[in-house]
This record gives sequence, structure tokens and C-alpha cells, in this order.
Amino acid sequence: MKKFFENHLRKIISSVVYFVLFFVIFYWGEPNLIRNLFITLFLTVIFMFLTSVMNDNRQKNDI
Repeated sequence: MKKFFENHLRKIISSVVYFVLFFVIFYWGEPNLIRNLFITLFLTVIFMFLTSVMNDNRQKNDI
């Protein structure tokens, strides 16, 4: 249970970091709040998917 919680906590923290990073980058370029929120959410979902796939592959290789 603790291991499960640690994995999810790591995913949540990394998703928040990705979200803030992308939002700052796009908001710096063009301060259009609504559009930048959608772009940021989209990129965050893509990056979280990619990192979860890479983590799954790494765990399979460890076994």
C-alpha cells in the first residue's frame, strides 16, 4: 500500500511540475489564458503518458 501511494505521489508531483513548466513557457510567449491552459493540459497529459510508459518498460526490464 505504501509503495502504491509513493508511485502515485511521484506521478502527481511530476504532473504538477510539467503543468507549471509548460504554462509558464506558453504564458510568457503569449498571455492568452484560456488557450494556454488547454495547450498546457494537453502537453501535460502527453508527457505523463510518455513517462508512465517509460517507467512501465523500465520496471519490466528490472524483473
